[in-house]
Amino acid sequence: MARRGAVTQVIVPTWEIAEDDQSGGTPADDSHLSGGYPCHLHTQFEVNGQSVHIDRTWANLWGPGRSKVEWHIFVDGRLAGVVGKLGCSLGFTMSIEPAVALLTHGQALVVTNRPVRGGIGLENVLAIPDAVTVEAVDEA
Repeated sequence: MARRGAVTQVIVPTWEIAEDDQSGGTPADDSHLSGGYPCHLHTQFEVNGQSVHIDRTWANLWGPGRSKVEWHIFVDGRLAGVVGKLGCSLGFTMSIEPAVALLTHGQALVVTNRPVRGGIGLENVLAIPDAVTVEAVDEA
């Protein structure tokens, strides 16, 4: 079993609004989406010669009120990590975080949500983006 170890690198990626982002749009009449959702950001960079692409998607839904966030990490074009978080106005939250994807050379890429923003709107997430680090992997 592998365990996350020490942080070896902090990455400050450039997040971009994806082409299919709907943060400026109006949802379809039959949709359970609140206005301005779903949002989609992505970033791409290299770590020790490996290509990394991260997608972050999220939405607010109604009936009852719900929020959903997902992170997808692709390494060298292959899905290597996916996690998410779901909350409901009825009082429950389910969270599988942080997003982790194994890299070569005994390392892992870790994406950590920063929930201390002024809101979950696109501008809030871009102002305080998720933390991205490379960590050593310790074999247990």
